[in-house]
Amino acid sequence: MRLKEEQRGFVLSGIALLLVLPAMLLAASCFRIIETGGEAVSLQA
Repeated sequence: MRLKEEQRGFVLSGIALLLVLPAMLLAASCFRIIETGGEAVSLQA
């Protein structure tokens, strides 16, 4: 089964989105943890 160029590009972009979205979520949650951790440290000091 041979895909047309448009379909192949669409599949590749879909795979890229699937890979990028979890990475963005991880980065966002890490930044949130760092922010709350920084607040906790500044409160303790």
